[in-house]
Amino acid sequence: MTPPTPVPAASLLLVRDGGGGLEVLVVVRHRGSVFAPGATVFPGGKVAADDHEATAAVSRRGNNGDEMAFRIAALRETFEECGILLAAAGPGAALVDGAAVSAWTAERARLARGEISFRAFLAERGLEPALDQLVPFAHWITPKNRPLRFDTRFFIAAAPVGQQADHDGTELTEALWVTPAEALGHADAGRWSLMLPTRLNLMRLAESASTARAIAAAARRPVVTVLPWTERRAGRLVRCIPAEAGYGITEMPVDEAEGTRKGETA
Repeated sequence: MTPPTPVPAASLLLVRDGGGGLEVLVVVRHRGSVFAPGATVFPGGKVAADDHEATAAVSRRGNNGDEMAFRIAALRETFEECGILLAAAGPGAALVDGAAVSAWTAERARLARGEISFRAFLAERGLEPALDQLVPFAHWITPKNRPLRFDTRFFIAAAPVGQQADHDGTELTEALWVTPAEALGHADAGRWSLMLPTRLNLMRLAESASTARAIAAAARRPVVTVLPWTERRAGRLVRCIPAEAGYGITEMPVDEAEGTRKGETA
């Protein structure tokens, strides 16, 4: 059978420097979700048609319109899901402050329901998405044998000072700041479910001691598309990824790659 076409999606690794070192924002998906129920992930979601339309101006400035649509989707989904907004009055201007963002709870809900567009929401407030704040981090495509597939671009950005994460209570049940080591520890202990891209991106993030170093490392590193496949090795099934992706590992037992709960796969 022909594999389903992957749905374009974007995800954002928001990072900050905490008392225990580099921290990243993770969210827990609702157990009733069709995709990855109960999984701990980074904020993100599907690229919407309006995300492409919103790229017209930046595309005219010589940017790649398709990539800009992924960036806009990452910012929009993060605002809808977590109440954190990377936007400013224009290039070089300060990001919108936390007090303003926290007052837009109703607008977040309307955006999530598709009643207003992200483009119109920003324009009404004289804001532009801070696309230059996002640095490409990874690119993963769901394996071909999955009924629901995503073509996901991951970006990394420094969290805005003064803005607080507030999960939406619909798609997500929690929003937490953790060190990559803490997140991986929860997963290893069976308390959290991590899909393979989340796990490996956390491992990659753990290599940096600070926000500045993590973003600088991402800026230097070429992004290699990862489309995992499954092979049988020594009598067991393993999930494989290309060595050139730069994660330091090329295979993982399928049960570990799929997280701790049945059905939660990369």
